Amino acid sequence: MSREEALIHVRLVDRIDYKPGTQAYGLSRCANGVCVIEILRDRYPFCLNHEIRHVFEGDWHAGRESIEGC
Repeated sequence: MSREEALIHVRLVDRIDYKPGTQAYGLSRCANGVCVIEILRDRYPFCLNHEIRHVFEGDWHAGRESIEGC
């Protein structure tokens, strides 16, 4: 899924709850044109571009976990 426009809320956090046993530096979730990006404080701003790509391009590395660009 790709989108042309989104309202993005960026939150710096100390911990990201993702899949058990998987480390995540950032995570993006979108619903109804509003997206929340969570990025670990110590990985900001390095992961910001990666997560913004998810907002606009969807899961462009589907099927494989990636910290590419982080």
